[in-house]
Amino acid sequence: MSKLRTCILVALSILPSLLLGQANGLQLMALGGVFSPSDDEIQNVYGDGPSGKLALAVTLSEISRLKIATDLFKQNGDPFYQSDDFNAGDAADLSLTAISLAVEVHPLTPGYPRLYFGAGVDYVFAKEEIIGQKTGNGGSVGAHFSIIPEIRLGNHLSLLAEVSYRFLEITFKSDRDRYEFNLSGANLLIGLGYDFGR
Repeated sequence: MSKLRTCILVALSILPSLLLGQANGLQLMALGGVFSPSDDEIQNVYGDGPSGKLALAVTLSEISRLKIATDLFKQNGDPFYQSDDFNAGDAADLSLTAISLAVEVHPLTPGYPRLYFGAGVDYVFAKEEIIGQKTGNGGSVGAHFSIIPEIRLGNHLSLLAEVSYRFLEITFKSDRDRYEFNLSGANLLIGLGYDFGR
């Protein structure tokens, strides 16, 4: 939990500078889509699932911005999928909650539409619940890379898409038991951005 507290404190310390920036340099984004785990075992149990993201970005320069975001993935699955004579159905639930900080640049597109390339760090808290077993919890720092096309729809509104890949491994704790998951994977999101002060 100390890592989580550190990430939250860093995020909160950045918010004042975001909000005190130029009004036309702030953008609020809301996106939804699909997260696809890359690990075969996680994919077999949970598969692809819905994911959502809420972000606030502030302009750093003519071609760059700083973005703080939170995103959520929650999916159920069958942890006993390999059993031929037993079907547990959706007996397991996996949830991931992340806080991320990223820098995004659009060096190739000075106007609109824009194509941002981003990289950042994430703190992810994860929980796995399986019926009849004790809940596993864990948290870890990861990293991500992203590509974000952005199309201007009006003076304040933009259409956004985001394709990103997160590198993440988490050790889950369940009482005295420990087990590791590779929770790396790709996010495909689409949504809207609102620019203040334009």
